[in-house]
Amino acid sequence: MKEMILADVLEKLSSIDQDQIAGKLNLLATASGIGHQAVSNFRNESRLSADAWRDFLRNLLATPFDSNEICRAITHTFRHWTLRGPEIQFNPAPILGRAVTTSQFCRFLVELGYFATPSTARSAVRAILNKPVMVVYFRWGRFELGRFARLCPEFCGKVDSAFSPAKP
Repeated sequence: MKEMILADVLEKLSSIDQDQIAGKLNLLATASGIGHQAVSNFRNESRLSADAWRDFLRNLLATPFDSNEICRAITHTFRHWTLRGPEIQFNPAPILGRAVTTSQFCRFLVELGYFATPSTARSAVRAILNKPVMVVYFRWGRFELGRFARLCPEFCGKVDSAFSPAKP
């Protein structure tokens, strides 16, 4: 399986087909910023096989000069070439990150700029422990907790219930 870039594949087409492809890609590029980025990505893509490029160009040639239809054709074409596998099974409980102690958690809050000192962060964590779930949500909902913290055990259940999606 030889990998190619768009220019290599276009060279093998007739000049009429090359003009049609260029016109459709230009239409897509001028339709929106996303279209412009997509066309740029197509021109720079070097990991597609010749077969993938052939499918792409064949479907693009068969598509009318309409940016929406071109988007649909591209999406449909590359579904075949997208890697797919079985659904991944994982623990349904939220995974919140790495810090395991209150001290580490408070240091992370300071590093991220949520609090000025570890002692103010510790006071805020302690103050929230006995609050109702909605209070926890309103006070801590803006913090990106999942990015850096597996919260201390006493805080964990409170945050899990506040930030977990509601169960039907």
